[in-house]
Amino acid sequence: MTESPASSWTRQLQTALDAQHQAMEAITELQQSLPPTLSPGREHPDLPRALEAVATASTTDLALTAFCEWWLRLDRRLKGTVLLQTAEGNPPSIAAAWDTDNYWVDSVESMGRHRDDDQAHQVLQELRSLPPERVGTAPLDAFGATCGEIRYWSADDGEPVLGTSQRILAQGLAMTLAALSLQVINRQRSVRDPLTGLFNWRYLEETLHREFHRSRRTGQSLGLLLVDLDGFAAFNRDHGTANGDRLLQIVGGLLQASFRGSDVCCRMDGGQFAVVMPDASMEDTARRARDLLTALRGTGVNRGGRSIPAPTASIGGAAYPLHGSEVSVLLDAADSARLLARQEGGDCIRIAERLE
Repeated sequence: MTESPASSWTRQLQTALDAQHQAMEAITELQQSLPPTLSPGREHPDLPRALEAVATASTTDLALTAFCEWWLRLDRRLKGTVLLQTAEGNPPSIAAAWDTDNYWVDSVESMGRHRDDDQAHQVLQELRSLPPERVGTAPLDAFGATCGEIRYWSADDGEPVLGTSQRILAQGLAMTLAALSLQVINRQRSVRDPLTGLFNWRYLEETLHREFHRSRRTGQSLGLLLVDLDGFAAFNRDHGTANGDRLLQIVGGLLQASFRGSDVCCRMDGGQFAVVMPDASMEDTARRARDLLTALRGTGVNRGGRSIPAPTASIGGAAYPLHGSEVSVLLDAADSARLLARQEGGDCIRIAERLE
């Protein structure tokens, strides 16, 4: 029996949560197991604090910052860089670099640089100019996944030898990065519809409130479309739920392709969808609704070598501030317009009445 998307999502989420808990427990055990002396004649009483700083970082940027700071405190003999794996199939990119006196962290979250200095460029140029035997590599592996790697070299032209304290700190960084990555995955799964990949109703509510207040603050407009597939229940009954699922996936892909990157496309329930469009006037909102309705009319599901025409849609539109001074009023206005489109037979767009 084929596993449903929802069951698969639940299973994967539980696996991710278990691995995240395992990561945090492993870092705690690593802290507790540290010997007072890690190498002959060299005591590192600050290493537990270093691990704690890295392990408790709430973002990748903060984890990298804590790692670089403590690396330099523990030992300044080695220069280095952290390279992170950003996407499957892509080469790792440099996220942090340091010399014997300073460090630089490129923000993973905001794509801006925490610390910008010409010396960072010099460090990277030095790395590129070194022969391979002068550069050591420490993989950032945790729980069967590779987050990236550390590349390091000696500041005095000697052999690059990674100290025990730095190996343990690198291990702590790998565990933290794995845990943070799982947090991101969990967050994405909690706000995504597992079948279509669109955002879900929970995320729609969050986004609508956030964008509404931003529009009110900046004086910009905000467009909202509610899309209801006409006769979706009958489509499932006549062609089977498997084809109904394929239809929803096709419509989801069509929505993602039809709107801007700044627009938020959501699946609400059954064959109902919503699109939140920041900075979109009522004219823009209506135009995009017309384009979507035209695209849906040419959509079909392939079944046994023949194409089953997709149901048409009833679309209701509204925009702030024209149709609502509160989020609930704007949402009700768009929903009333959607219901009116359905009552008129579907395959049409209706715009909410102007708020008086």
